[in-house]
Amino acid sequence: MRESIKEKFAKDFYEEEFEILVLIKNQTYGGVILEKKWRRKVAYAYAMIDLRNNELIKEDCAINWLIKDKIFARNKYKFEKYGIYKLLVRKAKPVENDIFSSTWKYNRYMVVKIIDKKAKNKELEELAEYLKIPVIIKTNHIELTLDRDYNVFQGYAEIDNENCDITVETDETDREKATKALERLKKYEDNLKELDNKLRNFAADDMLENAIDWQSGRDEEEQEEELTREKFIEKMSLCGFEFLQDGCIIAYYDDGDMFWGHTIVVEMDENDNFKGTNIAG
Repeated sequence: MRESIKEKFAKDFYEEEFEILVLIKNQTYGGVILEKKWRRKVAYAYAMIDLRNNELIKEDCAINWLIKDKIFARNKYKFEKYGIYKLLVRKAKPVENDIFSSTWKYNRYMVVKIIDKKAKNKELEELAEYLKIPVIIKTNHIELTLDRDYNVFQGYAEIDNENCDITVETDETDREKATKALERLKKYEDNLKELDNKLRNFAADDMLENAIDWQSGRDEEEQEEELTREKFIEKMSLCGFEFLQDGCIIAYYDDGDMFWGHTIVVEMDENDNFKGTNIAG
């Protein structure tokens, strides 16, 4: 007999059912569609308490459940940010795949049942109040505010009288700090225009021929004059920089319609060497 999608989903989790308390980090997202009729939904929590031993675990955890796509709009599992929920769950088996985050690989649970949508717990209530307090880092010219949902600090800088988004990834071991990423930002803080120019040149060297191919696919009346390296660089419009905890820097550019409205993504490694380009969106 063919294995059902529900059986396949459940096989990712151990059989033991137990109760936990979770402090929800973000609201429920749309989820991944499976075999057209089902959605694998996910929400994330800032912390959890395993009620088998009352241990408080202040690490991100993921909670999963499966619903039929046609009842998605009236989904009964709706989790609210900073809400405390008591759940009956099964823990996921470890996932040995580097494309997944450590949370997804090692700290994920299947919701068997929501026991209490307004659970009470002093430790989680105090943690929720603490997490609502803004965490701000100030450099010489930039003020960055922690976005706990995405484990990044966010702010903006001014380049050529235009605001540019600045994103700084937090440390893996302390989500209120950004040690290596902040070092990289401070290195370029006074020379963001120079960094911009460097990454534009990386992109032009790597993507010009591809951009010309994209232009040739347009209707004849939409085609512009020949795209040169200089015009390629000129058409790029900086949207923002992302400084990662491994020392890499990513820049995002509006493509000036060279790739039909996609975003140009340029990456530089921790040693300031060109790492790669891509288009997104």
